[in-house]
Amino acid sequence: MLSKSNYLEGLNCKKSLWFSKFNKKLRQNNEQKLYRFEIGNKVGSLAREYFGKGFQPKSKYYEIETAFKETFDHINNGGGLIYEGMGLNKDENVFALADILVKQNDRWELIEVKSSTGVKSYHIDDLSFQYYVFKSLGLNITKLSVLHLNKNYTKGDKIDISKLFLKSDISDEVLKKGNLTSLHIRELIQILSLKKEPEIEVGSHCKDCQYREHCWRDYPKYNIYNIFNGKKAEEIHKRNKSVDIKKLSPREYPKGNKLTDINAFLSGNIFIDKKEIKKFINTLVYPYNFLDFETFGPAIPILKNSKPYENLPFQFSLHIQENENDVIKHFEYINKKIKDFRLEFAEKLLKNIKNTGSVIVYNQSFEKNVISSLAKLFPEIKKDLLNINNRMVDLLKPFRSRNLYSPGQNGSASIKNVLPVFTNKTYENLDIKDGMEVSINYEIFFNNELTSKEKDIFFQDALKYCKLDTYAMIDLLKVLKNKI
Repeated sequence: MLSKSNYLEGLNCKKSLWFSKFNKKLRQNNEQKLYRFEIGNKVGSLAREYFGKGFQPKSKYYEIETAFKETFDHINNGGGLIYEGMGLNKDENVFALADILVKQNDRWELIEVKSSTGVKSYHIDDLSFQYYVFKSLGLNITKLSVLHLNKNYTKGDKIDISKLFLKSDISDEVLKKGNLTSLHIRELIQILSLKKEPEIEVGSHCKDCQYREHCWRDYPKYNIYNIFNGKKAEEIHKRNKSVDIKKLSPREYPKGNKLTDINAFLSGNIFIDKKEIKKFINTLVYPYNFLDFETFGPAIPILKNSKPYENLPFQFSLHIQENENDVIKHFEYINKKIKDFRLEFAEKLLKNIKNTGSVIVYNQSFEKNVISSLAKLFPEIKKDLLNINNRMVDLLKPFRSRNLYSPGQNGSASIKNVLPVFTNKTYENLDIKDGMEVSINYEIFFNNELTSKEKDIFFQDALKYCKLDTYAMIDLLKVLKNKI
């Protein structure tokens, strides 16, 4: 039997679909996917408030036949609004759970609820499969829609459900799929009947796959997919029958930064542009303020005057060096209470940061946007906040521009790739190793889902992580200065 999730997985990669049925143990756990699943459940619950009271089968999601009978008993008895209605066609070997079914006279609208702020391409495939299943059961579906979050909605004192969501009609896009959907379904059902895993070549479709580590185990970590975009890489892969960069002919080499990456990889040499490094360093002014934020962006706005997925800053790390030979001082803040912390965050930052000198960050667009949002929210301290933005210098720039580049970076200028290459420091020894992990766990805390002990551990780990971000910048600036 083919489900909607099977269908979407199989469209991306037939081998992944086969593994999910016959060899799940190869799957790598992905905290971000689990997080998105939980967010989807919360958004789905709110969506029911948007439409009001309706019918929902009492059976569990895995009790497919029972849920199907309950759903169609309700339909055959003239019922209208249905949540999580089950469609099952044993002859076709398919089943689908519809988020919302709405009856209008003798016609039905099938609505898929998504936690995104707009329609994605895969939403069309999602609804195409559901349409196929319910149409095969005789349901007269004439409208297919996606109910998604409104990115322009700003929360007031309470959530306004009527404004939080937008409904987008994608009927035309779904109907254009036509016979392709039934063709794909037959192909994927055939895949599930195989006794041996299908031979599918690796490619750009592997990017977020849970089986990527297994399928790429015999391929070089740094390869043509790090150099070229997906379609271009696949063309070269097919032509050369290899993902190995060493197999590229000179006429296939890209221009710009990626050419620097290839030359460094092939030669094993570090690339240094002393002139550009010196020019960058000359823009810096003491006191140095090394600054990093951590934020979280809940899909459903939690704080007043915030929007879906807006980055809310709850933590900062700040290292300050007054003059070249001075001792570096460290300041930090993390909100530990379930309250609106944004004003306190801003005031703590302004209290500790110097009002002169360079504010050194890594990837300044993020920090600048956070500061600008706070400035709009608190006009009384707007001038002081924007003064931070006006002095901001992006340490990412010399690494992104390949003024300094090591083949060990594998084409990435991320601080987590750059730091271990040029220093003896790494994030691998930390219990929290990336910003997304901090963000996810902070949202869990803010939803009051951590015990006291779990909170203490999380706060300690989050502070260590953020502190390393700013200390990493200190070390990387030293590296740059030592190169000229």
